[in-house]
Amino acid sequence: MPRNQSSPMEQLADEARSIELLLDELSPPSDLMEEYWRISLSLIDLVMRIDALAEQPGISMSGLEYRLLRSDLTTLEARITQLERESEVDL
Repeated sequence: MPRNQSSPMEQLADEARSIELLLDELSPPSDLMEEYWRISLSLIDLVMRIDALAEQPGISMSGLEYRLLRSDLTTLEARITQLERESEVDL
């Protein structure tokens, strides 16, 4: 694999780190903190699942496990975006 190309799992892990940074930047009001912590725990779980799957050889982008992780990552990103919007409304 050329040096500049990342594997699908590396790309997924990088995206998870990026949304982790998004979440870290949020300062939700107290009434949204419970949702913030739920999302944080879900993200931690997802990163652990990505890391575990990355250790398995031969993972492809068409594999069921990869697609489930991709879907979960997309869902978390949407939840963070929604929390960000709700936080702005409460300001």
